Amino acid sequence: TVPKTHRVPHPAVILVHGSGGHKESSYIVFIGDQLVKAGFVTLSIDTQYHGDRAKKGVSSEIHMPDSYRMRDAWVQSVIDLRRCVDYLQSRSDVLADKIGYMGFSQGAMLGSVLGGVEGRIACFCLAVPGGGLLDIVNNMEKYPVIKAHWPLKKTPEIMKIIEEVVDITDPIYYVGRILPRPLLVIVANHDEIIPPEASKALLAAAGVDEQQNVQRWESGHVIPPVAVFTIKAFFVKHFGEQTPK
Repeated sequence: TVPKTHRVPHPAVILVHGSGGHKESSYIVFIGDQLVKAGFVTLSIDTQYHGDRAKKGVSSEIHMPDSYRMRDAWVQSVIDLRRCVDYLQSRSDVLADKIGYMGFSQGAMLGSVLGGVEGRIACFCLAVPGGGLLDIVNNMEKYPVIKAHWPLKKTPEIMKIIEEVVDITDPIYYVGRILPRPLLVIVANHDEIIPPEASKALLAAAGVDEQQNVQRWESGHVIPPVAVFTIKAFFVKHFGEQTPK
């Protein structure tokens, strides 16, 4: 999306959906509309196996920890997001040094990894991410929702695959490289999908200050739509008010 009512060039924000979504999910369109009205270019893509990239017989759950295919899809999605930066920086109507990232759930976890390998993104807003995947697997009995979602058989062979996959994909190994760039992590205190331990693991790895970098909502995994105003204010704060034509 490109603003029609503000002067060029514009800041830009990359928007990334969660595991059950795609580039045109309602919440992606909603935040995109709000940002474009504020003078921001937005770019959303389908991550591997989602939306227009779905493949028959292949799961879209690219964070499944027992699959090399999913590991490769995770890596591919991070590479694709780096190509998004290439593309945005090629546009004359985008400010190359003012590109932000907004991810939800799985998109926030991908953003945590992206932040560790991509220095051209100026600020990050990560909504309801998690990390510490190996600990989650090792304590699966504590998390019935995840257990139902990840029907893992913890044999020695499967655990070896999980350890190799997690070593490459777990956000906790990357997210600590985002700061001192601006970072806002949104946590749902009653999240039924991301366990509190997973949120804590990610926050600890990020090295955040609870007062400066974390906002908590008294909600489940789907945060209230009103959060859009917090998200928009975060990017306006760090990229500045945009000038109408």
